[in-house]
Amino acid sequence: MTDYASTAPGFGVAGPSLAEAPKPEPETRNSKPAGAIGLMLVEDSVEERTAIKRLLLASELMVIGESVPGTEAVAVAKDLKPDVILVSVEEPVVRALRTIEALNVVLPQTPVVALSSLGGRDHLRRAMLAGARDYLVRPLDAEELEKAILSVYELERKRSVLNEHVIESGHVGDVVCVFGAKGGVGRTTLATNLAVALALNFKQRVALVDLDLQLGDVALMLDIVPERTIADLVPVVDKLDPELMRSFMSVHSSGLRVLPAPARPEDGEKVQPAHIRKILEVLTHTCDYVVVDTPRQLNDSIIATLDMANLVCLVASNQLTCLKSTKLCLGMLKSWRYTNDKVKLVMNQAHNGSSLPMNDAEVAIDYPIFWKVPYDGHLVAASQWGKPFVHAQPGAKLSQNIAGLAQAVSGSRTPVKSFFNRIKN
Repeated sequence: MTDYASTAPGFGVAGPSLAEAPKPEPETRNSKPAGAIGLMLVEDSVEERTAIKRLLLASELMVIGESVPGTEAVAVAKDLKPDVILVSVEEPVVRALRTIEALNVVLPQTPVVALSSLGGRDHLRRAMLAGARDYLVRPLDAEELEKAILSVYELERKRSVLNEHVIESGHVGDVVCVFGAKGGVGRTTLATNLAVALALNFKQRVALVDLDLQLGDVALMLDIVPERTIADLVPVVDKLDPELMRSFMSVHSSGLRVLPAPARPEDGEKVQPAHIRKILEVLTHTCDYVVVDTPRQLNDSIIATLDMANLVCLVASNQLTCLKSTKLCLGMLKSWRYTNDKVKLVMNQAHNGSSLPMNDAEVAIDYPIFWKVPYDGHLVAASQWGKPFVHAQPGAKLSQNIAGLAQAVSGSRTPVKSFFNRIKN
């Protein structure tokens, strides 16, 4: 987040500072009649502000304040507390975008609509990432302008009601973290198929979060081309709520909601442990299960996830090198006072080569095996091409096994009969 206190007036960007910017007409501070929707205009041009007010004369919207972009806009908005803020985004756009960011920090529940003559996709994306709820392109008529403002106002009202309902209902879902002490043990394959099985098998509200922030493959394995990723949540994480979260997630054909890893490895560096805690907290208020796929590397973000998890599926194979790493990992988790009820060992026979028998592996690792996943190289290979096997081939032995794991994870929840019968046949 930008440190606004350290920037110069006008947020220190190229172009005129507030001192040099066109002075607004005497600031509008109309008293808002009961029931009216109060609008604030943030625009350098006096002529443009006047034109917008003319467009809205016949509407139920009332302009209660206006300002130029920058620190003055933030101060005026904080004082007036409008229902909606309309911000002009013109070159140089950085000043307007930082104004939108600052408005979202000070008044996170007040929707901001961007208005611009710049119609490119990149400008739209930058405005939305800064926190704009809608992006309008000039020229526009009175009906279009009024409709857009009323739409974001109504959406914010519904969002507030939804948040109150979620808080009052006290619903909290389970976080299932899929982790492994060594690479190549099938974490992502297991996480994606487990999440799909939970969504299909039990008709639960399930989210899958890809926390391999540099090299995540969840979207690829589900054949999803995401428009937004977890990195895009960072600028708006302070105002994150269930409705906003939903708009950042991709939907798989199984009904599973997916929050993909960043498209570029460097974007993953923006995601901090505090962001992850907030994201998981919001997801648990609207989902029954939040399955988290993690990288092998243990860092602050993964530790935060492990701490929040209700269940940690520690995935291992029965190869000696993996067993050694897994035993060390279990010792570390035990030192953190993680109980056997929280950490469940899942043995994945990912390789049909030289390895210890399962019984010997359990003795060597000195920890009870919660679940054993059988070997099926052909089915696993097929799943790498965007088709989770529990969805594409529910009758296969491996698919039935993962469906059983989903049932074990969900405890006493009863599966949906139609799918359960299908996997049993």
